[in-house]
Amino acid sequence: MRSPRRKYQGNWSVSAFVKFIVNRSCGNAKIIKLPTCCTVKALEYVANVCPRLKVLDVSSYNPSINAIIPKYICKWKNLDILRVGRFYVDEILPQIRLHCNNFICLSAAYNYFQGDDAAFLVASLPELKYLDQHGGFIEKEDVVKILKGCKQLVHLDIRECGFL
Repeated sequence: MRSPRRKYQGNWSVSAFVKFIVNRSCGNAKIIKLPTCCTVKALEYVANVCPRLKVLDVSSYNPSINAIIPKYICKWKNLDILRVGRFYVDEILPQIRLHCNNFICLSAAYNYFQGDDAAFLVASLPELKYLDQHGGFIEKEDVVKILKGCKQLVHLDIRECGFL
């Protein structure tokens, strides 16, 4: 006997599922965690229908999704928390600074901070309270820059970081 789950598994669409969940919230979803296999179409739908989003979690590394997040940050004025996989500091942080006045938490596990990334982070988000960089790479001097520059920082997670 085949299980019902297996029967519908082949017809399952990530975009349709995300759309269904967002529609159930009537566009009032405050927290959305997208699956690893999330499509660009699903993220676009969330951006267009959920303007009051406070938490966006796309923590699994999905290059196509991470590449377009900066384009949609302007739609989420209430965004407080962003969890992303690898991202480019110079693309996403200016958008957060410009559009998200209450932003307090950036989780970018397994990300690489290189060159002026830490200085750029401090300049863009000096009010940051929570930074999760675990499992990534960061220079020791950059940790000091972040600690000195983000005066309101109460949580810095650099567990299992490789130090360059």
